[in-house]
Amino acid sequence: MPIEKLFISYSRKEFYFAESLATTLKTTHKLRVWFDIHELLAGADWAQGIAAGLNECDAVLLLASRAALESKYVRLEWEKALQQQKPVFVAYFEPVVLPPELQNAPAVDLRSGFTGGVARLVKGLATPDKPIDRAATGVRYPLALGVIIFTLLFPLAFLPVAWWLVPPLLLGTGWLLRGFLRRTYAHDSLANAFVILLLMGLFGVLFFLGPVELTLSTQIAAGLSLAAAGLGLLCHWLLANTADVLRWSPTGQAPPALRARVNGAARTPGKPEFKALGKTFNLHFAPADASVAQAVRSAMKKALYSEIPAEQNADYEMLIVSNYTSVDMAKKLEGLNEKLVVVVASAFAMPAEIEHLRKMQWIDFRPRDPQQLSNMAEDLFSQDSGTPNANYALKPVPENFANALLPPPLRNLTVAISLMGGLGALTALLAMWWALAARPEEWWKPTYDPVLLVVFSLSCVALLWLAEAIRSREAGWLPLALIGAPALYVVISISWQLLLFTSLAASVLLLAPLLALSLLGSLKALFDWLPPLAVRFGRSGTLEVVHVSHTRRNLLLLGLLGLLTVTSFFVAALISA
Repeated sequence: MPIEKLFISYSRKEFYFAESLATTLKTTHKLRVWFDIHELLAGADWAQGIAAGLNECDAVLLLASRAALESKYVRLEWEKALQQQKPVFVAYFEPVVLPPELQNAPAVDLRSGFTGGVARLVKGLATPDKPIDRAATGVRYPLALGVIIFTLLFPLAFLPVAWWLVPPLLLGTGWLLRGFLRRTYAHDSLANAFVILLLMGLFGVLFFLGPVELTLSTQIAAGLSLAAAGLGLLCHWLLANTADVLRWSPTGQAPPALRARVNGAARTPGKPEFKALGKTFNLHFAPADASVAQAVRSAMKKALYSEIPAEQNADYEMLIVSNYTSVDMAKKLEGLNEKLVVVVASAFAMPAEIEHLRKMQWIDFRPRDPQQLSNMAEDLFSQDSGTPNANYALKPVPENFANALLPPPLRNLTVAISLMGGLGALTALLAMWWALAARPEEWWKPTYDPVLLVVFSLSCVALLWLAEAIRSREAGWLPLALIGAPALYVVISISWQLLLFTSLAASVLLLAPLLALSLLGSLKALFDWLPPLAVRFGRSGTLEVVHVSHTRRNLLLLGLLGLLTVTSFFVAALISA
C-alpha cells in the first residue's frame, strides 16, 4: 500500500533538524508530510492539532534521539501508529538503542550524510518491510561540525612552542566545545567567540613577530596564531551559512536568516484577495509595546478585520506579550482557545499562572519582521473564509519564549558594543601587564595613572551592560543613551592614550567606525524596540526577564582567561629577572 502522507514525530530539542527534514521531503521529493509547525495556524491548540494530524497520515517517521525516546508525547505518537497498524520508520539523529517495539522498523542514518540519507529514506518508503541502513553506532559528524570541533581543540597545537598559552586558552575553548557537543550553546555566543579568536590570532602574529628575538619557536607560534585566525574566520562563516550547523543548533538559537535560507521559500509569492468577512479583533498590550500593537493593527486591517475596544467580545483576542506584560492581563484571557492569538514582542519568563499560552500556536515578532504579521493575517483570513492556506510560514516553537531574538540591525549593534567592551577590558588587562612586566623588580610603581585604567575598565563594563540592556529591553532608550554615550566617549578617548602601551587598543579604535555605522543603521529599530523612558528594574506583576546573555558570560570568562594570561606573563617576567 503506497504511503500518501507521512507524519513526523520528533522532540522539540531537534526542531531544526526535523524542520529541515520535513521541508526537504516536501520540496525536493514532493512528498505529503504532516509537520506540526507547518500545519497549525495561529491560535490553534497543539494537542488537538497533532492528534488530528496523526489520524490522517498513513505512516510515522520517528526522528530518533535520546530526547525523543525519553519523551512521553513522542512515545504516544508512534505507539498509536503501531496500534493502528501504520508503518513506523526511524531516522537516526544520534546513536540510540530503539525500544523493543521498533527494533525491526526500517531505519536510516542521517548523522553525516543528510541529503543521501533522505534519498535512501524516500526509496525505503516504498518497501516498509525491508531494512534501509544498519543501526546507528559510533561517532559521526558532518564536515562543518568537524571543522568547528577541530578549531575549538586547536590551542593544543601551541603546546610545543608556547605552553603557557594553552591552559587559559583551552579552558575557554574547552568550555565552548563542551556546550557545542552537548548542544547547549548559544549561536551568537559561539559566533562572537570565533570573532575574538580571529582578533586574538592576528594579535598573536604581531606579538610573536614583534620586538622579541626571532627564534624557530616564535616563528612557529606566529604561524599557529595566523592559522587560528583563519580557522576563527572560517568557523564564523560556517555558523552563518551551513545547513548542517542549522540542523545541529539548539532549538531557538539558529539565526532566522539561516533558517529561511536552508528551508527555502516557505510561502509562494502572491497575496490572497481579501474581502470583508465581518470579523473583529481587539488588542491587549502594555504601553511599552505600543509600537508592536500598531504593527499588528496595520496587518489585521489590511486583511479587512475590524478593531473594536478591548472590553468588547471580538472574534480574535490579540495578546501582545513581552517582559512589560502584566501577569493579570495574560491570565484574564485564559480559556479563549481558538479566539486567542499571541504575538511575542520580546523574551520573557513563562510563569505557572499563564502556562496555557504554551499550548497555543503563537506569532514571533521579536525580530520585528512585518512578514510574520502578514502571514498571520493571511492564515486567519484563509481559515475564516473556508479556504485553508496550503502554504506555511517559518513559525517558532513554544519552548523558546525566553530566547532574546533581536531585529537584525539591533543584533549588529549589540555585537559591536559587546566587542568594543570586551576588547577594551582585554586592553586594560594587557596595559597593566605591560606596565608591570616592563620592570618586574618595581612592580609596585605603575608607569601611568592607575585611576585612568579604573575609569577605562568601568566604562568597558558599562558598554557590556548596555548591550545586555538593549537585548532584554530592561530600560528605555533615553536612560540607555545617557549611560552609553559617556561610556563610549571614555573608552575611545582613553584607547588613544593606551596605543603607546598595547597595539590591541587599535582594535578598539577600529571598532568605533563599525559601531557608528551600526548605530546609524539601527536608530529606527532601536526606537521601535525600546520604550522611551521605561525602566524595567524592580517592576512587580509583570513577566520577568530571564535572558542571561551568553555573550556576557563569554566575555566574563574571557576576562578571567586574560587575567590568568597576564599573571603567567608576570610570573615569567619575575623569574627571568
